[in-house]
This record gives sequence, structure tokens and C-alpha cells, in this order.
Amino acid sequence: MKKLVYCISLISLLLSCSEESLENEIDFSTPYEIQDDPNDPIQHRCYELYRDYGVCVFFKDTIQANYIGTDRLGNPVYRYETLDLNWDFTSHNGKTVTYKFDYLEEDEEKEKALRFADSYLKQASPSMRPFCIFLPKQIRQYVDDKITTPERHSTFRVLAINAEESKLLESSDEEINEMCLSIISETVLSRVKQNSDLTARFYSISDKEGYYGKYWKEDLGYDLPYAAEPEGANFGPNSIFNEDAFTKSCSPNPYSILYPGNGWTLEKFEETRVGIIKKIGEFGFISGESDAGGIPMSHMKSPKQADDLEFFVTTMLDLGESKFKERYGGSPLVMKKYTMLAEYIINTLKVELNKQ
Repeated sequence: MKKLVYCISLISLLLSCSEESLENEIDFSTPYEIQDDPNDPIQHRCYELYRDYGVCVFFKDTIQANYIGTDRLGNPVYRYETLDLNWDFTSHNGKTVTYKFDYLEEDEEKEKALRFADSYLKQASPSMRPFCIFLPKQIRQYVDDKITTPERHSTFRVLAINAEESKLLESSDEEINEMCLSIISETVLSRVKQNSDLTARFYSISDKEGYYGKYWKEDLGYDLPYAAEPEGANFGPNSIFNEDAFTKSCSPNPYSILYPGNGWTLEKFEETRVGIIKKIGEFGFISGESDAGGIPMSHMKSPKQADDLEFFVTTMLDLGESKFKERYGGSPLVMKKYTMLAEYIINTLKVELNKQ
């Protein structure tokens, strides 16, 4: 008899529900979908970037406030959706680091900042694009009692650019382009480092004969042409391996390589650099140690593993495939290391190396 009563009650409830329209109290909208507003130039530009690249651009870290009711005193209660900079590419730091922000308020400032978002999204492959881009005026990072103001903060979900520290608003289009390339290089390098099998194979090529961290002359038998270096002049840790450093060394500093009294010419530099690149390529290297810091070239060493990998990746992205092969193609060991990195960067990360 009780079962019959329960069944009749359930049927009555279902019939009564069918006679009334059920209202959905759940909000399925997402703050990570940018809506267009043709009357707001900034919002419209953010919408265009979202439409073209699928990436949201925000100027504040609080991106949504949902009203959920009132507290016992009658005050409104909201649930906030905020950008979390504590997510790294593989983990969350448990909010041991906190952040505070100042925001860009003027439309003119936001328009200038959006140049970065546009340039970055044009250059970055889909796999290198962040979930969203955050463009505040200032970022303050708190770790214990220390406060820092990083120029940028790149994680799996958010790429945040500190407009003040990076001088983003005063930067030219060329400077913004260089900033974008630098961030992409850092992102690619971080992804490469996470692939332990790839890095192990990369290191094994020069590590097989113990070439890492050795004195060029004493251990590897290669006498760098430091004898021709003017007394007191400083090549710097890697400038001898990088042609751009030569031209950037022109200054009135008497310790600069190209200081008139030091007797060097660009032609002499180029000849020296080409010869050095050819020789260190026999060990599979395209650079030396990164922390040589002004020591005589006679005491310089080959790179450490981490320095070798970083210089390879950044140089590959900076030069592009054709120029890299033109400069380093004469070394079988260098090209072997290049090929294994290029296959991963192009096929897995979908980052092109065909720089124009």
C-alpha cells in the first residue's frame, strides 16, 4: 500500500512539473569569450583578436563578477573569476606567490598596449599562443618579504606584460617585435627543456667525448685567437661567436673590441669569427661558456650543457633555417644537434624556422 502511495505522489509531482516552465538558474556563459562592441574601439579590437586567434586580451585580472545572493546582513555576495598567475606550465605553486596590479585606464594607453598583443599573436604559432594575454600597467610580485616588478610573466594560461617595466607604451613597433620574438624563444626553450629524452640525445653528441665545460686550449687543444686581441680589450663571454655582438661593440669604451685604438676592423672580426665557428663546430658547439664575464680568452671554456641548449634554440629562432645552415652547415655535429631540435620545434611545437 505504501509503494502505491509513493508511486501516485511521484506521478503527481512529474505532472505538476510538466505544466510549469522550468527556469535554468545555472549561468553557462564564460568570461573567456570576448563579445563585440562596435561602439567601444578597445573592446572591438579585443574582439577582433579573439575572433582571429582565439586568445582573450584583458586589461584587469578580475574578468567577471557573478551575483550569487546576499549575506545574512543583506549585503550582495559575488563570485569572482580572476586570472591566476600561479599556474606554471606543469604545476601550481599553491599561491605561495601573490600578485598585485595597477591597471591601464586611458584608451590611448590600451591602444598602444594592444600593439603587443597583435604582434605577438601574428608571430606565435597556435601551439605557442597563451590561453589569454593580460596587459596591466604594473605587476608587483610578492614572495615572502620580497617585492619584485617583473617585466613579464609567462605561464601555461596567462602571458602578462608589465607595461611600465617593459616600457611597452614607449616602444617602437620594431622593439615590440623583438620583445615578441624573445618571449617566443623563451617559451620554445622551456618546452624543449621539458622533453628529457630530446635533451639527453642533444647533450650526448658533445658529451660523448667529454667536450662540455672544458678549457679550449688546455683540454680541447684549440688555441682561440686571443693573441691577436688588443691588451685590455674584452671579447665578452659569447661575443666572439655572435656576429651581432661585433657591431654592437662599437662604443667610445676603450675596453670595447672596436675602440679605434684597439686596431680591430669589422672585416678582421668577421674573418676571426668565421674561423672560430668552424673550429668549435668540430666539438658540436656554436658558443662558449655564458658566464666568462671578462676573463682572458685563453681561460675561456666550452659551454655547459644548459648554455649550449639555450644558445642553440635562441640562435635557431633568431636566424631561421637557411641562415643557420649557411653559417654552421659545415659542421656535421652541429647540424646533427640542429636537426633533432628542429624536428621537435617544427613538428611538435608547430613553430616555423623559415624566417624571412
